[in-house]
Amino acid sequence: MTTDFEIDVSKRFILIPIVAEKDTLQFIFDTGANQILIFPNQQTNKLKYIKGEPLNSKEGIHTIDGRFIHNLNFNLESIIFENVSGILTDMKRFPEQFNAYIKQMGIDGMIGYDVLKDFPIQLDFESGRGTVYRNSNAVNDDKSGSLLALSFHNNKPYIDCKIKSNKDSLETIKLQFDLGNLGTLELIPFTIPNFEIPENAEKKEGYGISGKYEIYTGITEKLLIGAIEIDSIPTAFLPVNIYSESDRNGKIGLEVMKQFNLTIDYPNERLIIKNNNDS
Repeated sequence: MTTDFEIDVSKRFILIPIVAEKDTLQFIFDTGANQILIFPNQQTNKLKYIKGEPLNSKEGIHTIDGRFIHNLNFNLESIIFENVSGILTDMKRFPEQFNAYIKQMGIDGMIGYDVLKDFPIQLDFESGRGTVYRNSNAVNDDKSGSLLALSFHNNKPYIDCKIKSNKDSLETIKLQFDLGNLGTLELIPFTIPNFEIPENAEKKEGYGISGKYEIYTGITEKLLIGAIEIDSIPTAFLPVNIYSESDRNGKIGLEVMKQFNLTIDYPNERLIIKNNNDS
């Protein structure tokens, strides 16, 4: 059994419709979100939930301030989610650019793991349709496309890819699979053998939901995702590791992945990736 829903990428993020308290809210679909996030506004202030402990995170840039909430109920089309816990965020913790964008676009929150932990989801960006497989074994017969194993840290997914190094060798790297990241590819060069920040890379300031950080922008010559090869990828190179996971080499974002048809299968710990023109 499957449930279909519309996916909207016209506002850059993947937006999906979440129904709560009879209102249809816009949530960013983010594989990097290990808990549901609620952004305070006129719509979400009407939601019913139980307030939990406050979050007053002060360490690192990838932490979120706000308050834990519990017993939140919502629907994704015909799928009912009951008694979900999440975080009511303190928007002051986020960069001004992110806050302005969220307000302008009328975005109400983020969701990822809470949907994906039980249901494989297919994202067809070409048609603008998403499909939720109600049976976690429903996609087992799909032999087409490239099959990648998913590994997890703090309920966030990772895939192994290969990149061309400065010495023309192919190096295996571990990337966070992050559809809430609007960029293409983010690498931490000093964690990758035979790989360095390109000499012509330009120093800039990067920012995300959790803060600002220093980056260099340039080009990665070649990336292999399973059997799929992508050339000349715009890349953000991080001179330091800003993440808690010591074994990650970077992350791969929406701008790369939206050119493919994706089946994200957390229950079976795998990702199926196809070119959009594949049958």
